[in-house]
Amino acid sequence: MDVLACLGIFIVSSRRANRLRPSCLPLVISAFRYQCVKLRSCFSSVFAKCRMESAVSEIAVGLESAIGAAEPSSVHNKETTLSNSTGYGDVGDIGDPAYWPQDEYRTEQFREYRPETIAAIALYKESDAIDGTYFMEAFNECQSKAKLWRSDKTGLLEAHGTSCHLPFCPVCDNKRAKSIYHRLYRELLPYAKADRLRSVCLTLKHTGLKEDIDWMQTSWAKLSRRVGWLDYSDGADWFLQCKPVERGLEWHVHRHVLVIGSYIPQKWLSKTWEKITGDSFDVYIQSIKGERGLALALRDIARYVSRPANILGVAPEHRLELLRALRGRRLCGSTGLGRQVSFATRDPNEPMRPGHYVGDFEKIKRLAKSGNEDAEFILRCYKTNIPCPPDVSCDDNDFAGDLSPVESLPSNLFSANERSPPGTGACYYEGDVFDKNVPW
Repeated sequence: MDVLACLGIFIVSSRRANRLRPSCLPLVISAFRYQCVKLRSCFSSVFAKCRMESAVSEIAVGLESAIGAAEPSSVHNKETTLSNSTGYGDVGDIGDPAYWPQDEYRTEQFREYRPETIAAIALYKESDAIDGTYFMEAFNECQSKAKLWRSDKTGLLEAHGTSCHLPFCPVCDNKRAKSIYHRLYRELLPYAKADRLRSVCLTLKHTGLKEDIDWMQTSWAKLSRRVGWLDYSDGADWFLQCKPVERGLEWHVHRHVLVIGSYIPQKWLSKTWEKITGDSFDVYIQSIKGERGLALALRDIARYVSRPANILGVAPEHRLELLRALRGRRLCGSTGLGRQVSFATRDPNEPMRPGHYVGDFEKIKRLAKSGNEDAEFILRCYKTNIPCPPDVSCDDNDFAGDLSPVESLPSNLFSANERSPPGTGACYYEGDVFDKNVPW
């Protein structure tokens, strides 16, 4: 209505300009433009929301009613960074029924990576239909069956669900990248402080994605066995990256290496790399010094552990090619002193159990809805990130109740030709078993 009113005033004022002051026209025009901008932004947000909801309903079957709105993807250099948002916001009243969301823990995890999730689902479905894989079956179980654990050190509650470990699964990739980041920082910090850590990038000329990955592995194996390289390096941790050129028409395959050792001459490394590869000589070397330098270097490198390429930066028709080329490939590795860092899914330095088991996440939510005080308190501690006392739990054993004692079987339950089942009090034997004291 404001826009129509301004439009009417503008038309009337333009027709009767001789009856109005000339100074009034700029004010009317400014008001009209302001209302038009507001109307355009409103319609743009509505149309964008409708398009996104339709895409989710067509592609993300099973997640279309669960995944909520998220912030736009923030892709660093259009390579491998995932969009992410943290925080739970206002907890609200635990007893208010309107507070309880219909989403599960699985949905809460994937909501933070909505664009990547939609692209991954479409890729998994295409691979299952063409190559006969079972990616969607594994993906449907990812982050399900969540359990709440209380940390023995801080008392805070953490939820842990199952992982599919599939390539380009945004939740699994992000969790593994964070874990590897902390392991690398812990093991490589002494070398960074002693100025014995270098970041090396090895490149190849474009030929083909699968061929480049194979040739990169072969060339790196030759370089790591060279006498000159062993003189400069005491160990290394390497990571594979596949950067799409023109959204996947070509691929730029290169390897990032964190080298532990002394100074490496750039000219020597360039000539040696050209001799090994035959046509590639572009190499980059940078020194990593101190805590800040190591943190900045690992921020860009550790993400390649689980996602060597950003799936959003690849055209949909080239994503299956990338998935096939990376299947069964090693995306990271180590040599020498670099083997101190473990690239396993679980950190061997961490305990097998994340803490004290509190209960099943979905069961705690159902109990809290029904008015269970312990469940409400546990959920409040989880949402507000406050410590939970060790005596509060919703473990299955806590709700078993008192079991009734085992009653003795009646004497006339079995006939003379039947044998009674084993159990306490079912049969009484005195001494050896003879015909006179057996129950049949």
